[in-house]
Amino acid sequence: MTIFVLEIKGDFENIASVTARDDNEWSIDIKNPLNDYEERKNVTIRASELQEMENEHQAPVNFAVKWEGANKQSTLSIMSLGDKALRGKKKQPSNAPRPVTESETWTPVFAVDCRGLEPFR
Repeated sequence: MTIFVLEIKGDFENIASVTARDDNEWSIDIKNPLNDYEERKNVTIRASELQEMENEHQAPVNFAVKWEGANKQSTLSIMSLGDKALRGKKKQPSNAPRPVTESETWTPVFAVDCRGLEPFR
């Protein structure tokens, strides 16, 4: 399991809090970590949209792709920032909005579990 976390930092003067909506639509570029030339641009994902896997015994994911020559699908699943898998990280994120007092600190807003692919933009 490889987890990628998007964090933001800024001067939040005159801003009460910062949070990403649960129904947000995320547009990312992904690549095959084993080949520099295989990539998909502008992949759109939402937490509410799930895809079934080829292997019916696996849990649904938010995005799946089968790279050229691969035996199985590569997957991306959006994680809740309160997920147990994130608790061992340096900062423990939560779904709560960030108060103004946390201005100028890196704050996680989005996390994905990637298997066989990497987001790069």
